[in-house]
Amino acid sequence: MRGTGWKKFLLMLSAFLVALLVMRWESSSYASSGERLALARVWSDGFFVSAALFASIGILSLVSSWGGFDTLAYGATFLAARFTRRDSEHKSYFDYTRAKREERRAKREKGKSLHALDFVITGLVMLSLSIASMLAQ
Repeated sequence: MRGTGWKKFLLMLSAFLVALLVMRWESSSYASSGERLALARVWSDGFFVSAALFASIGILSLVSSWGGFDTLAYGATFLAARFTRRDSEHKSYFDYTRAKREERRAKREKGKSLHALDFVITGLVMLSLSIASMLAQ
């Protein structure tokens, strides 16, 4: 595999590793409490935690890439510039958003990186595995 295919494989592998860690933790907590281990429930919970984690990261990254947090970031830099008595790099919010838009365009043209949509898709795959495990009970 070359380029982003390898990265997508590693992303899916890390999602499975997170699910396995959750399954291991939950099965050890079942064993210590003396409850009967419901294997399908443990699998379902592990996949669901992984799905929630990766889908949340993907959704937040999508919102960020669309400029959803630009107002908060500009406000924080503006406030920090006031307290440190430094001049802000950008004279207005319009200048700040224009500079950010150019940065995002340059990153997209560079390519070969994981996109936020890959995280969302990985989360959806994990969610479907969680639902399948839950229905297998």
